[in-house]
Amino acid sequence: MVFKSYSLAGDQHVYNVEDGGLFMVRGGSKCVSVSEAGKKDSTALQSVNAADYFSSSEDDETDDLADSSTAWQQGLEAKKRVVKLSKEAEQFWLNVVLCHSIEAKVRTDEETQTEVITYNAASPDEKALVDAAANVGLVYLGVDETVDKGGEEYDIHMVRFNAGVLDEKRSGEVKTRRYRMDAVLEFNSVRKRMSVMVRDEAGRCFVYSKGAEVAMLDARRCGRTPSHVKDDIIRKVTEFALSGLRTLVFSVREVDCSTYESLLQQLRVAQCQLGAERARAVEEASARIESQMMLIGVSGVEDKLQPGVKRCLQSLISAGIQVWVLTGDKEETAVQISQATGHFPPGTTLIRLTNGQSVDDVGRAIYVQLE
Repeated sequence: MVFKSYSLAGDQHVYNVEDGGLFMVRGGSKCVSVSEAGKKDSTALQSVNAADYFSSSEDDETDDLADSSTAWQQGLEAKKRVVKLSKEAEQFWLNVVLCHSIEAKVRTDEETQTEVITYNAASPDEKALVDAAANVGLVYLGVDETVDKGGEEYDIHMVRFNAGVLDEKRSGEVKTRRYRMDAVLEFNSVRKRMSVMVRDEAGRCFVYSKGAEVAMLDARRCGRTPSHVKDDIIRKVTEFALSGLRTLVFSVREVDCSTYESLLQQLRVAQCQLGAERARAVEEASARIESQMMLIGVSGVEDKLQPGVKRCLQSLISAGIQVWVLTGDKEETAVQISQATGHFPPGTTLIRLTNGQSVDDVGRAIYVQLE
């Protein structure tokens, strides 16, 4: 694949008809990969700026915003930008800036003498959300490496609250807060969620969690959430998915200190086990930690297509090449992306085969939908 890329780069007959530019290799992470089965993946994530984030709490103070031309925003009823966060919104954005796997590097630009923060992220979605939090006013500054932990297992994560975000910031003061992170429950394809155990400067203990709605809306995990809030979350997830956005659901649990210490100790004991016993013990400890959560919000991230993707897909289909879209997104999101890329031309009849447990189930579903 790499050899072929550089062969194309040297071919004088391969050029852009619009500007005459030759083929250029821009790196593996930006390549369009087409496998022998005709599968294709060509998307680039775009972070939305602060003006595209809207208040979700009646307690937030807001300013009017001009109408946005972004398609998925046209259906939003609220056109208000957050100026001062409510306590609920603060918890949501704290979840965003603390529950992730991003590394932050802070340096000073020698020419401008301004602060430059670089985020290294394995997940572009996480980076987009942390960038958005910074635009709102909560800036993730990374881990404090100067702390003497005395052999204990924890990290100190720093978050800067810009002026105007909280009540106490009305004076214009910018303050950096420090959060002790005692444990991280990693995301994987089975759990479909990530959680962190955190203590703030006042000694209050929290569990922050985020993940796919199928995992987060489980009654065993969101037991403290009122039914009307859960209904709102489901409605918003569906709305975002129908707009082609990738969604995450966020939740929080405040725990008293004694319960927090007990849960943390149970997790550490479980992590010291070996083999299958360790996996079982960690799963049980994680289930206790991630119970009685309160749902606090939903995010939607637009996966921006690279230029030319739609035309490329249409050319492949016209050439008789079978095209598949492989995704872990919700069904509604996958359909919207397929329509946006031209994979599903206008007027295409959709046959939905979901949750089939056997060949017979799928066969019956096809028969019913074709009638």
